[in-house]
Amino acid sequence: RELPAAFHFAKVGPSGCRTEPQLLEVWHEVAALLSDTTELVGVAYADGDTADCLTPEAVFELAKTAGLGRCLVDTYTKDGRSTVDHLGFTRLRELDVLAKRLGLWWTLAGSVRCEVVAEIRRRGWMPDCFGVRGDVCEGDRTAAVSRKRVERWVAQLASGSRQGPAA
Repeated sequence: RELPAAFHFAKVGPSGCRTEPQLLEVWHEVAALLSDTTELVGVAYADGDTADCLTPEAVFELAKTAGLGRCLVDTYTKDGRSTVDHLGFTRLRELDVLAKRLGLWWTLAGSVRCEVVAEIRRRGWMPDCFGVRGDVCEGDRTAAVSRKRVERWVAQLASGSRQGPAA
């Protein structure tokens, strides 16, 4: 059975996939359900120990091997701790370097706050995209999206010479 063609991307997380063959099998099974217009995106979890899965670095490497063009780094547990809290700026910078070396387009997500953009820019790197939800909502991540908060993100991203779109 195919998934709806209306989606441009389908992100697939590696929870429970401790080995590369396990994750490749999951990706293959999901890819078989996607229309030609939907791109499979490999997800790497910042809190991979909790998700019982491969490291973000291993997911990026495997994504390249599998022919995927995009990866997303996210949190498995939605407990308020961010991807930055779990991995730190240094390791995220290393993932940025790895993604560029592999030719992968990557997204930083996982309770990312708008203020993180300035810090990343100050450190001299930038992901290709940011995945945001809670930081653009009125209240928690399940609340309505706030126009004012989205505009704050847009302004922050536009303020630098090297920018990526918010997603």
